[in-house]
Amino acid sequence: MASSKLTLSMEPEVVYRAKKIAKEKNISLSKLIENYLKSISDKEKISYKDDPEISD
Repeated sequence: MASSKLTLSMEPEVVYRAKKIAKEKNISLSKLIENYLKSISDKEKISYKDDPEISD
C-alpha cells in the first residue's frame, strides 16, 4: 500500500517520549503513530456499528 506524508505539530516532550517508545519497540515513529491511529479508528468503527442508521 502506498503511504502518504503527514505533518504533525506537538509539544517537544510528547515527541521525545514517542520516539523513546518507538525505539523500545524497535519500530519507526511513523509506524507507532500509524498503529495508534488504526487502533482508535477501529474502535470508532465498533461504536458506529451500534448506532442506529439515519434515514434520508
